[in-house]
Amino acid sequence: MNTPVQLLSASRQNLWRLILIRLLVLAAQSAALGFAYLSDLLPLPWLPLAITLGVSLAICLLTALRMRAPWPVTELEYAVQLGCDLLIHSVLLYFSGGSTNPFVSYYLVPLTIAAATLPWVYSMLLSGLALSGYTALLIWYHPLHLLGMHQEATLISLHLFGMWLNFALSAAFITFFVVKMAAALRLQDQLRAQRHEESMRDQQSLAVATQAAGAAHELGTPL
Repeated sequence: MNTPVQLLSASRQNLWRLILIRLLVLAAQSAALGFAYLSDLLPLPWLPLAITLGVSLAICLLTALRMRAPWPVTELEYAVQLGCDLLIHSVLLYFSGGSTNPFVSYYLVPLTIAAATLPWVYSMLLSGLALSGYTALLIWYHPLHLLGMHQEATLISLHLFGMWLNFALSAAFITFFVVKMAAALRLQDQLRAQRHEESMRDQQSLAVATQAAGAAHELGTPL
């Protein structure tokens, strides 16, 4: 594993899909924070959250610029990209209720992507990172303050809606994007096997032609 295994076009396609997932999640997160800010339901630390969302957007833009470069996407790079998503998600959860946030189960989306597209070593490392983040959020987080019974009832309703929305987004991402990522890798493996078989046939044909030419030369050479 010291030398990164270079992926072919499937990895570049999957990294583009990961950028699209980030942008969709970023839009949903920004909309949720904007609603909470305008409705004044929760006293959240708005500046750290805005900075974290800005970092997420910057990573999307830098990754898009990187995709214009000619060098291939490696498995290590793809794993680092997923690790950045897990870290950003952990920071957002820290400032918005920790493990009590209904979007905490979104950890499963990057892990599902890793399981479908990366070797088990990277998947295990990312699983450890996600588990460490989740465990830390059980202890250290910025609590959500409840103000009055009416506010508490509203927050419970928002929490249930957030759980539903998180499940809907996660199911959509896994069903659509992860399936396409896995299919792209399977197609890449099939093309690679096909090229290997064609190369073997070409080598066998060349060997037969060489032997035939040698035999013809021996027959045509006088004793």
